[in-house]
Formats: sequence, structure tokens, C-alpha cells
Amino acid sequence: MSGPPTIVLRPISADLDAVKRICMTALTEDHYATHLPATLLRTLRHTFSATVDNEVVGFCFGSVGADGTEGFIDLIAVAPVWQGRNVGGRLLVALEERLHESGCRVVRVAGHPPVYAWPGVDHRYTRAICLFEGTGYRRDGVEVNMRVQLERSRLHTKADEQRLARSKISFRRARTDETDELREQLARDWKADWLTELAMAIAGSRSGAVLAMRHETCVGFCAYGLNRPNEVGPLGTAPALQRRGVGTVLIRRAMKELVAQGEPVAEIPWAGPLSFFARTLGAHVNRVFVTYHKSLA
Repeated sequence: MSGPPTIVLRPISADLDAVKRICMTALTEDHYATHLPATLLRTLRHTFSATVDNEVVGFCFGSVGADGTEGFIDLIAVAPVWQGRNVGGRLLVALEERLHESGCRVVRVAGHPPVYAWPGVDHRYTRAICLFEGTGYRRDGVEVNMRVQLERSRLHTKADEQRLARSKISFRRARTDETDELREQLARDWKADWLTELAMAIAGSRSGAVLAMRHETCVGFCAYGLNRPNEVGPLGTAPALQRRGVGTVLIRRAMKELVAQGEPVAEIPWAGPLSFFARTLGAHVNRVFVTYHKSLA
């Protein structure tokens, strides 16, 4: 009678093709699942592959927050035929130990901007929910994504742009040579993570951003395509100009960019306020994510 399989952990760098295949088969609720490994590796991560007889059967990504005391489980997945055989548990323990060695006192299962897979754990991934709740993680709350059928959505902006032009507000695509200037202009009103997301979107080959300008100063922005080709956000309008329709024009123009790239559906991650997106775009909640934390003390 054979014993339990011998699971060997190693860095993920040599296993990216196998990791993509696991994403395709295990992350069944994610249309762009195979994009996630390359997306996460755009910033510094701790990674492990789990192998049995040199076959990759699971993997995980983790990262450390800006202050060094918080760690994040960014993504963990196991090939379907290996689920329920302690592969996920081994990966989770190894990643917790690595984060603890890095100085983290708490680990979170939540989005870690500027680059992240999800805002938490999709509630439909039952095995992942059970893994975290069975290993001491405490539930914090929920976050949601919203979905927009682009061919059915109200993306017209002409009338609003004409109205806002009377207040000297205009709209255009961001240029790749102006990210430093934008950071300087927006730093007073917006957190650093959002500005990093904006800069990364502007620098991407298929991502970008739409800007609202007033007297040569940026007063609003909407990025698109940063973590997935069909994502929109972050979206921001200068506090003094909110509730004047600037954000409506920004997000509709960003979604027009997705239409031009052939995307039939847009997704708004970490959405809120929900009523704004529902009213403005006909968006509806399509994904619910549970967030968790665990003390490493």
C-alpha cells in the first residue's frame, strides 16, 4: 500500500507554463485566469510551486505590504485532480513561514494594490474558502466586482463633454511621457497606490487611462486594462468637481477604449459606490469576494 505523495516545494520561476495550465483548469470563474501569473510577477512576490514526481500540482503567490508588517496571500491554486490531498495546505504553511521570516505580523487574504488577482476569495471557490477557514483565518467582510455588457451600456458622452467644456474641462487619453507630472498634480488628493496603478496602466501596451484636464491640470482619471484586459479603474475626480458628471464621462470613455479593443464585457473591480455604476452604466454585481486575516504572532 503506497503512502501519501511526497510534495516538494520550489520557486515558481521555472514552472510558469505549468502554472498557467493549472490556472486554466482550477480557476473556472476567471475568464482571464491565465493572465494572472504574469500580472502578479510585475511586482515583487514570494512564490512556491508544489511538485509531485517533478509534476507541478499547485502554486502560490504572496507579497509584503508597504510597512513590512502585513503579508498577503495573492493567489493560491491546486490542480483539480490534486485538490483535497493537502497540497494547498503545504503551500499555505510555506508561504506563511516565508512572510513571517520577512517580518510580517499578520497575513491577509485580500487585494494588495497596485497589482492583484482579486479583492479577496471568490465565494464560489468553496475549497479555497474551506482551506482558509480551516487553518485559522478569520473572516473580515466582503468586496464585490461589477460587470457591464458594453454593447448594451450607455456610453455616450457628447452632451456631457459639451456641458463641461463651458467650465474649461476637457478629456483626452494619457500620454506615456507625463506620468511623473500626473503624480505630482494628483498626490494631494489621491493615495499612492492609485497613482501607481494609474502610472502602470499608462505604461502598458494594451492598457491606458483617460484624463480630465482643466487649465493644463489633471482633475480626474480613469485607468483601464491594468490587471486584466477588460478591467476599468481606478477612477477618481478632484473633490471640488465631484457630482458634476466628470467621473461619468471618464468611465464611459474608458469603456469605449475597451470596445475599440474588442472587449464585449467590462469588469469594475473592488466596485463602489455601487449605485453610481448601476445608474451610470447599467452595471450589476457579478462577483463577491470574502476577505480574511490571520495573526502570525
